[in-house]
Amino acid sequence: MSQRVFRSTDGYEPVDLLKYARGHLHAAEVLFPKDHHSLDSAAHLSHLAIELLLKAALLEAQGTFPGEHDLNALLVELANAGRALSITQRNAETVALLDSFQECRYPNPREPIEVGTEDLPAIQQLWDDLLEQLSAPLRTSFLEADQLTKGSRILMVKRDA
Repeated sequence: MSQRVFRSTDGYEPVDLLKYARGHLHAAEVLFPKDHHSLDSAAHLSHLAIELLLKAALLEAQGTFPGEHDLNALLVELANAGRALSITQRNAETVALLDSFQECRYPNPREPIEVGTEDLPAIQQLWDDLLEQLSAPLRTSFLEADQLTKGSRILMVKRDA
């Protein structure tokens, strides 16, 4: 089965992917300390946040990104696109941890994945380190972007009456 390829010509925008990524990271930050019921969701969302950050960099670099979920594979693809990101040993360990979090979608009781609140600081550090290495135009566009729109939608919160 061939992997789906997403293209900028189909309307995907790097800044929007980064907005989605930040939203997933924020949700993970809320869920990690919440309680034990939320840890698998926090793990899944933190993986998705870093995945989308890498895909935003790929979309900017080559106008496409694959339907790939493996973070190391995405890092290799970025390097092949001429946009290698520097990964410290600690960040490499966090990438490996996050890749294991993919299993939180359908946990296998024979090979359980451990998730804990202590994982959050390393994930946040990885996010910060990767964000800092994005191209200056992409990073600036993201940081200065309208935060009330995402993916051609206006984000609103309904207030209780």
